[in-house]
Amino acid sequence: MRPDVSVGKYGVQIISLVSVGAHPTSGRARRAEQDARAVELGLQLVGDNLQVLHAGNPEEPALRAYLGMGLSELHVLEQPDGADALAALTDYIRNSGAQMV
Repeated sequence: MRPDVSVGKYGVQIISLVSVGAHPTSGRARRAEQDARAVELGLQLVGDNLQVLHAGNPEEPALRAYLGMGLSELHVLEQPDGADALAALTDYIRNSGAQMV
């Protein structure tokens, strides 16, 4: 099944991969700083057509911080804790038709 990746105003399909980071002092889970910057850039380039993808636990509370950036949705490839998500991400991205990740 081909994922639905919309084309932005520049005619490009973009997926931003996001992960869960850790606060530098407390170690508490939060959005990853550099991933959040990539989302900001993607939103500037293609607006609502940006697709954001996470491989991991869909119940992770830290993912809500990405939605708070103005995203309409966040796609999650559910993976068990400690699993290598590379195969799932590779399949998804190959089938998406995205030109930029």
